[in-house]
Amino acid sequence: MRTLSLFFMLFLFCFSTQDSFAQVEDKSYVIQIATFSSWDAMAKKQEIFYANTGTADNYIFAEKVGKRIKVYLFDSSQGDASRFYTRKRLNEVLKVVKANPNFKDAFPRSEGVNFENLTYYADAANKATEKNYPQEFSQDFTAKGVASSDDSGSEWYKVQLGVYKEAKSMDFIAHNYGFTGVNKDHVEDFVSHDFTRVNKNICRRYYFGNYNSKAMAMLKKKELEKSSKRKLMVVKR
Repeated sequence: MRTLSLFFMLFLFCFSTQDSFAQVEDKSYVIQIATFSSWDAMAKKQEIFYANTGTADNYIFAEKVGKRIKVYLFDSSQGDASRFYTRKRLNEVLKVVKANPNFKDAFPRSEGVNFENLTYYADAANKATEKNYPQEFSQDFTAKGVASSDDSGSEWYKVQLGVYKEAKSMDFIAHNYGFTGVNKDHVEDFVSHDFTRVNKNICRRYYFGNYNSKAMAMLKKKELEKSSKRKLMVVKR
């Protein structure tokens, strides 16, 4: 009777162990390989993600969680980015990943990843520049709500005043470009802007006037150069 009880207990133990292993196998994972303080910091380290990760392709994605950028490695054994579905495969890849000094603290994660918020690692540089976009910036480099050109198809000329990383007030423009009289009182009626890229920054480019004659624009340019003591240019817009 005692022998039967021991066999029964052993059977229950084996069954429960197999069940617990099955539950572990049922989980799926990604491997968190790095954490950065910003998209810019990640973009500067982009070359570290070219290393061997133990997968056929480096399917590496990142998400912003709070103030941190968390970077995850996905499996590619199925020919596309997927989670690791077996512990054996996970351990094989994790061993290779942790052998890289840049990823020595890598660890598996089975939950807590927002898949709708993932960005491919190569696009980190684009994320880094987004913080420099002015609020009213549009992808065609025009200023929303600011008339910077004529839509009639005619050629119009403007005096380009300057290019700045930060928005400038009309008082700043008036003071620095020597506006006087009617120009100073109605500066918003004469000044427009669009955008231009300078290195990684999206900058505002300010103009004065809107002339259908280049000769008239040149006359105004000389007047503004004299009052502002700056070298300016006439542009066609």
